[in-house]
Amino acid sequence: MKKNYIILAVIAVIVLLIAVFKSPVVTPVVTIEEDEQGNDIIPTETGKTTTTKTGTSVPSKNAGRVVFTISDETVLSDATIQSVLLTINDISVHNSSGWVTVSKTPRAFDLVSLKATGRDEMMLDTNLNAGTYDQIRFSLGQILVAHKSGLNSENAKSRLQTINLNTKIVVEKGGLSGVSFDFDLAKSLHRINDGTLMFFPVLKLNTQHSIKTLQNLGGNVQFFEGLTDFVQSWGVDENGDIKVDFSFGNLTKIEFVGKVIRIIPYEEKQEDIKVGAQTILDTVIRNGYLSEVVSIQTIVRENKRIWKVVGIKSSARVTVYADISTGAVISVE
Repeated sequence: MKKNYIILAVIAVIVLLIAVFKSPVVTPVVTIEEDEQGNDIIPTETGKTTTTKTGTSVPSKNAGRVVFTISDETVLSDATIQSVLLTINDISVHNSSGWVTVSKTPRAFDLVSLKATGRDEMMLDTNLNAGTYDQIRFSLGQILVAHKSGLNSENAKSRLQTINLNTKIVVEKGGLSGVSFDFDLAKSLHRINDGTLMFFPVLKLNTQHSIKTLQNLGGNVQFFEGLTDFVQSWGVDENGDIKVDFSFGNLTKIEFVGKVIRIIPYEEKQEDIKVGAQTILDTVIRNGYLSEVVSIQTIVRENKRIWKVVGIKSSARVTVYADISTGAVISVE
């Protein structure tokens, strides 16, 4: 009798195992595309979470994957410079609900190396709630310049530490979007008359969504079959203002008058200037037009070259225009 119970128990276990193995297993269907190194993964299933081989969790229920890249497409004219390490301290994006911080981890990127290798290097691989973002903001950290001669590295100074740009970033549920920064180092880095290196960022921003394939070969990130949402170039001027399609001309000179930046346009003629920059600066401060001066340059206004002085008074931006022949103040705006 006991032997029969044992046989029945064995048969029951076998039947149970057969039922389990014959039961249909529901496996989530996830479309994945990879490069030859297995780095590219695009999750598409709604309501599930997949993980890329780089460890990026991509919840697609109410979010999409956004990859930020950085590149430099221009050749630096100063052949003595070996590297320019640009540190990005943080990145945030803005939508109708406010600002969303996507990274607080500082990272340094060698703009010279990016150009030499032709790479679009990955800055950040993250997830954002689906929707449209209309601004992007990032802050600059140290800008360290190293020389081939082995001289001590030096820090380049920037007029503006936080860059805030209007844009359009479309994030779809379960989709892949790309945000690409392309810096123009040749137009951004300037040696001033006292030897100081100044960094006036010049960059292009490109955004895409519905990207079908992300390829990452040897650190070079490429997007394929995406829909372009936004392309725009900006530059930071001598006052720290961000302007569309701005950069200093190749023949423009930049120098310091004391601690004030002076822009010297290539068409300016020294013989036309009867009252010099320092005299004008002394005048606007002494007469109370400005409490602090930011920049000075000559411009052409109403077919006449005059001094333009930008500064601060009572926490407000003020511009003073003065005659280059007499030094008399023409207008204050």
